[in-house]
Amino acid sequence: MRISMLAIPFAFAAAPVFAQPASQPVQIPPELTDPAFIDRIARMSDALSKALVNLPVGEIQAATQAFAKALPAITKALSEAADEMERAAANMPRPDYPKR
Repeated sequence: MRISMLAIPFAFAAAPVFAQPASQPVQIPPELTDPAFIDRIARMSDALSKALVNLPVGEIQAATQAFAKALPAITKALSEAADEMERAAANMPRPDYPKR
């Protein structure tokens, strides 16, 4: 009895799948299957990858060091904000507290 009660919702969950007739097969536009288009995409991805590889490491390293220096201040500010939120939440009236 319990198993059938659990199985009924699953039977209805699959109903939308059978509600629609099968759609037509997916057709890829001929522009996407053109070999020239694929070559152009390959050249673009090659240029993008070279641009990413050629990023100056010094700027990334400087940004990482600046973040590492600022991290303790950020952590302290977040912990102070959390403490203030806890204090504010502790001062809020509780809904189960009897009213006077």
